Amino acid sequence: ETPNLERANSVASSSLGSSASSQLDRKALDVMQDDMSDFQQGSSFLQGIYGVLYTVCKEKFNVGYLAIFIRIILDWVQLFELTFQESYGYVIKDNLWAWNAISSLTFEQLFGSRGFSFFIAVFYIMVALLVFVLALCVWTAWCFKNRSFPYVWPIVALRIYSNIFFQVFDVTSLNLFQLTFDCRPHALGFPRDVAGTYTTFPTLYCKEFPQALHVAVGVASLIVFVVLALLMSAADFELSPVGKGPALVSNSEVETWSFAIKTAMTLVQQEVGWNKVEAVLQCVLASYHAYMFIDAQPHLHAWAGHLRDASYVSIAWVSLISVILVNVRNNDPTKDLQMRRTVTYVALVGMGFAAVAG
Repeated sequence: ETPNLERANSVASSSLGSSASSQLDRKALDVMQDDMSDFQQGSSFLQGIYGVLYTVCKEKFNVGYLAIFIRIILDWVQLFELTFQESYGYVIKDNLWAWNAISSLTFEQLFGSRGFSFFIAVFYIMVALLVFVLALCVWTAWCFKNRSFPYVWPIVALRIYSNIFFQVFDVTSLNLFQLTFDCRPHALGFPRDVAGTYTTFPTLYCKEFPQALHVAVGVASLIVFVVLALLMSAADFELSPVGKGPALVSNSEVETWSFAIKTAMTLVQQEVGWNKVEAVLQCVLASYHAYMFIDAQPHLHAWAGHLRDASYVSIAWVSLISVILVNVRNNDPTKDLQMRRTVTYVALVGMGFAAVAG
């Protein structure tokens, strides 16, 4: 006999202080099975994927206003680190507290001073979490196929993982997996004397053992992570126009493309050695990312959509200034420094005006 799944309604609130309520019950399971009538003639693999996505995305967390605001801020900080880089020529005061706070979160600061062993330990913790999530996906698919969910916590765990690593710390997670194969390839513009070495750990070569093993694991993990994130993003949307919660979106296509663009931006930042090419690619990606959200307005709550529009337009502005900065230089070192300092102020101050315009 299938256990009563209404006990899922008592799941604990999320770490950001928002309440969570499970929407799984026997009636919902019957509806799921009815919806799968078109899949019965298909493969068990497709049925399993559908079951996992449907079940996990039904587990909605009613996040509060503070939670969505923090998410937007963290999203902006991660994208800002990709588009505002000193390698482009920006001049930053060493005692500027805001920049010190942001730069302290970069992987160069987090892992560079702690060594390669510390990074590998953190990396394999992430890999272990990813493997655990895959195991939970298989379990959920099996339960869905058999219309029996003896435990609800695996579904809640999948939803929490999705919210944290696919939505809030998506860029950070992508960078962590990619750092294992950040090998500065000469074919993509890096000098020969550093080609094949890690950017964060310049004394280590990627092709040597055991780094080569970490590279293989990193590539495989990134592929699995991206596929899972894209599938979850595509399935996570709200059909009801009166749905509650500022994080709810009615158009999952925008969120799916958003994650794909962020993946491309992180790859460009780590793998492209030509500063001018990197800046142009980041500008194109950031600009289209901002345009996509302004055009679609996927959020059910307008203010949440406007905040994201503002943050993404400000990122597009910075990426545009980066293109200008890497292409304009003065032969006089003093004038060049003054020019770069002025452009830096224009980039930072202009973000506010760009955000208002967005």
